[in-house]
Amino acid sequence: MRKLLMALSLSVTFLSQFSAYGSSGSIILNGQLIGSTCQVTANTKNQTVILDTLSINNFQKKNDTSIGKSFNIALSQCQPTDNISVVFHDAKNGLTEDGLIANQTGNDYAKGIAIGIYDNDNNPIKMNEKIAVDVDNNNSTRNLALIAKYVATGNEVEAGKVTSTVNFTITY
Repeated sequence: MRKLLMALSLSVTFLSQFSAYGSSGSIILNGQLIGSTCQVTANTKNQTVILDTLSINNFQKKNDTSIGKSFNIALSQCQPTDNISVVFHDAKNGLTEDGLIANQTGNDYAKGIAIGIYDNDNNPIKMNEKIAVDVDNNNSTRNLALIAKYVATGNEVEAGKVTSTVNFTITY
């Protein structure tokens, strides 16, 4: 019995030293280094957009919107060949089910209302998606014109403050 156990343990030891290899492959890593990148101008980097004070009577049903308040994100020191996009993300109060920027909650805050961001042609900007910034090959500055609007999220809106924050990132 002892000889059998010894032979068995030697067999296991020798077998464990040999491994079988399966398939293998390789990973190609590509990238690109660019020169100086665009800079968000100081007065548009951390801005506050003040929407007009309105009556709740302006919102009779879901998706009713207010007249917009224009604002912009200005970029400088851009290279003529830069393919620039902006992504809005990380809304402080989250997003509504329709992808609008949710209002802060609490006793003093309006209910049934959110904030939508639109391009200069009144097309809604979707959060977490790239928005191309127009390129002017003769100029190192870029300007993304935007509009902020109140948007009713239901058929009833209650009076109160409207406050929210959304971040943006410039991508190349």
